[in-house]
Amino acid sequence: MVDVRPETARFQVDLDHDTRLRASVERLSRPDYETQHVLRDTMASDWPGDLAGRLLLSLARYARVGALAVERPTELAEAMLDGLAEHGYFGPELGDVVDEQQVACHGWVVAGLLQHYYVTADRRARAAALRVVDELLIPALERFDTYPRERDATFQAGGASGTAVRVASGWAISTDTWCVLLVLNGLVPAALETSRPDLVRAIERLADELENLDLLGQKVQLHAALAAARCLADYSAATNNRRYCRIATAVYDVYCRTARTLNYAPFNWFGRPDSWTESCAGVDSLGLAQTLYRLTGDQRYRDDAVWITCNALDFAERRDGSFGLDTITTPGQRILTPLEYDAFWCCTMRGAIGLLEAREDGIACQSPNSLLCEVVGDSESSVHTCRLCEISGTFGPDERPRIRLIGCDWTGSKS
Repeated sequence: MVDVRPETARFQVDLDHDTRLRASVERLSRPDYETQHVLRDTMASDWPGDLAGRLLLSLARYARVGALAVERPTELAEAMLDGLAEHGYFGPELGDVVDEQQVACHGWVVAGLLQHYYVTADRRARAAALRVVDELLIPALERFDTYPRERDATFQAGGASGTAVRVASGWAISTDTWCVLLVLNGLVPAALETSRPDLVRAIERLADELENLDLLGQKVQLHAALAAARCLADYSAATNNRRYCRIATAVYDVYCRTARTLNYAPFNWFGRPDSWTESCAGVDSLGLAQTLYRLTGDQRYRDDAVWITCNALDFAERRDGSFGLDTITTPGQRILTPLEYDAFWCCTMRGAIGLLEAREDGIACQSPNSLLCEVVGDSESSVHTCRLCEISGTFGPDERPRIRLIGCDWTGSKS
């Protein structure tokens, strides 16, 4: 489903009867997400604008369905408008070297500002979003011919938050391999809003790259690849361009075959079962599966959406509404346990949108194929054995926390 939603919401949340959603809202309201703190961090970060853009998108989406007062995202948007005033985007001015991370995270800045515009009708947010496109995104992508497509994937191990490790061919490239694809998070809603030919061409250019990209060989980050595929599927649904649906489907199929855990969470990188899961990519896979279901009518995508919600996102949500990173479960490694309690810089904000989208799309974790492991009381050191794996650790904010593991084999079919 489209991350940025211009239409009036048909769904209104009931936080009094939704423990998980309420916990997520409360988490987004804690002091580390206060506007002053976020703007300071987002302007000083080596991912300039990322924190503010992701948070504004989440807050505006929640305000859209009545879960938050509109004043909350408005306060953040006002501060962002001030921060963007000087040269139209966050971070250093574009120079001889294009910072892949700076370009990537401004996809979220554009998305957040446009979603705020759709919720509030504040045309300043729309103008600021398009200025980001004009001042940073399009000029950077005009140099995309020199982007280092072939790189040694062995030299960069990478951490939970990516870093720009070296400069090659005029680009500072990140350990979040091919994160430049995240720019589609902003280009697609901007193109749908304006129908500008230059944005349509930029999307086509990135689609060409994704279609020919060796996801496994390049060890591409799952968040980048799945977000790009989700954006192209959304664009296909909006424009009836079937080629983009085919590209998105191909990416999704490679993911399901090679980089999905037993509990339907994505690896952090293709070809890296030694890494961890990442809720941002999980939310991308959920949105992609839902859109592919609408485009194709293939029930397997709807089934996947349910399994992603119940097996991956529900486990990744913590007791306080945060979202974190978990172990990768495979046939050779069957212990599912948290690794990073709160990935506040990305997953906690994106996980909140995943919960919301599951409810907006009517996904309920009630499958006859579920394996229910209930945890009563303190689950900090509990271990519960299921047919697929052992579950160890925290289990979300429910009063009676539980994990439903739907039976599946390594190829993604029911067992």
